[in-house]
Amino acid sequence: MVLITGGPAFGFALNEAPPASWCTSLMGGQRHELPLIVFTVVEEIYRVVIQPPLPQKILNMVRD
Repeated sequence: MVLITGGPAFGFALNEAPPASWCTSLMGGQRHELPLIVFTVVEEIYRVVIQPPLPQKILNMVRD
């Protein structure tokens, strides 16, 4: 594992990111300003990992 210390991850500090690269997310009843890259990655993880699996009947239809 490589541990990188210091320096920004995307070539610049987050406080220098343009306003359009942020979004407001509502979590736990509170608003959070998040970088779009963070929001997108979390949403994809949630969609792929936490989403309930398809019912077995539908899976069998797809396989046939």
